[in-house]
Amino acid sequence: MEFPAYFEADPIEDNPEMVTVTIPGLGSNGQAAVTCGSNLAEARRMAVDLVDTWLVLHDDLGDSMPAIGKLPKKKGWEMVRPSLRIQWSLTLRRLRRELGISQVEAARRLGVNQSVYSRLEDPKKCNPTLQTLEKVAKAFSVTLELISLQVA
Repeated sequence: MEFPAYFEADPIEDNPEMVTVTIPGLGSNGQAAVTCGSNLAEARRMAVDLVDTWLVLHDDLGDSMPAIGKLPKKKGWEMVRPSLRIQWSLTLRRLRRELGISQVEAARRLGVNQSVYSRLEDPKKCNPTLQTLEKVAKAFSVTLELISLQVA
């Protein structure tokens, strides 16, 4: 899950390194959402925060995820990925819903109580171990794929 974003130098008198980020489709009524940072590294962090917040809000509202656009082959465009904790918690929540089971049933399958399970679906509290990921995969009859690592 990743979203195309346009990073543009937006110098201001106080900060010549200011960068504005525009992410199409994440604003209200499908318009673009905009954030910025005092430099490129901060702008990238702010873009991830924007995507994370948008995904959690819309998942909580029961909205479907937007069709994700392709990355334009133009200068300034990059893909922004949500943080791993957001991806994990929302993916787990959607999986449980697709299976049509409650958190209580999901917890029973994992052999934990419901409050422990609910933390796995909470983007602010989830931090599963590899052992927990394996237990979830087995309990829900799904496979885990290793994330490919690339040197930036």
